Amino acid sequence: LDNSGKGVAATQASSQLVYEAELAYRSATFRVTDNHSGFTGSGFVDYVGEGYVEWTVNVATTGTYDLVFRYALDSANRPLRILVDGTTLASTLDFPPTGSWENWGEVQVNATLTTGTHTIRAQTTGVSGANMDHLVLQAVP
Repeated sequence: LDNSGKGVAATQASSQLVYEAELAYRSATFRVTDNHSGFTGSGFVDYVGEGYVEWTVNVATTGTYDLVFRYALDSANRPLRILVDGTTLASTLDFPPTGSWENWGEVQVNATLTTGTHTIRAQTTGVSGANMDHLVLQAVP
């Protein structure tokens, strides 16, 4: 496992916290690359085979949050299992095709999070995942 980015602070854009995938804890077979345009940060994670990307996030206030995953996928849905602190939040969150590896899309799921540190994991479900750019954590008003 590559632990090179675990615990890296997020960047803040208005009321959103952005956690780059290339700085997250990830399975050893997943690689950070920059061979497709349009990503944020220094690159993105290319899901190669089975595994996961896991972010450590910090929540200032207990409440409901949108977990927004930014990704690119040429064709065919590649659902991921989303876990919060080891508990399944969504057993199969769809990541439908965006039409090309340079078209970035977003999918989201809501989670109730308490004040403090949490882990958010996007894990494969039998097929590799899409190219993952980042996770946005945003409080739901």
